[in-house]
Order: sequence, then structure tokens, then C-alpha cells
Amino acid sequence: MNYERQSLHSIWGNVNTWNEFGVCLNPKVIIDWRVKGGYLKIKIAQKDNGEYVYGFSLDYGTGGQSFAPSVHDDGYKSEREAKEAALQYAMQMHREKHRMAQIRTQ
Repeated sequence: MNYERQSLHSIWGNVNTWNEFGVCLNPKVIIDWRVKGGYLKIKIAQKDNGEYVYGFSLDYGTGGQSFAPSVHDDGYKSEREAKEAALQYAMQMHREKHRMAQIRTQ
């Protein structure tokens, strides 16, 4: 972490920290939905270049998927854009789950 980022972190306490692999260690959890049989968690982090990236955890009982925000991910100009992209991804995974369930029952 450079001196400027270290100073901002000590003042605001909300600057993201990244490990040596580029994975965010302290993302902001913006959605944490838990329902019977599963959950959805979306995390947002801001890269040093100002772009936002998201992480995602989804469990639906019989499967799921998870990945952390990473400096290697494509970035978004705002936190809102990253959140919208994460929600779109969640909807895509939900549709895929139901499509696969239909195929298995045919």
C-alpha cells in the first residue's frame, strides 16, 4: 500500500486492501439476502485506479457459485454500475439454474 492510500485508510477506514494475488480482503457487502434453502451475497471494492469491481456468492441448496472482487476483474465507473452488473449476473445464474432443472426433469 502506498503512503497516500495508507493515509486515506487511516483517516476514512474504508479504503480497500488487496492481497498479493489481487483479491480484496475487505470488500463492502452491499447485499446479504438469506432465504430458506440459499443465500445471495454481493460485495463491492474500489481498485486503486478508481474503478469498482464486484464479488459474488450464491447458494441455492443444490449448488452455487462464489468469487471475490479482484483487481484483475473488469471495472465499472461507479459503485452503482458494479452493483447493477452483479445483480444482472445473479439473475443470469438464477435463470441458468432453472433451465438446468427443466432439462433434468425432461
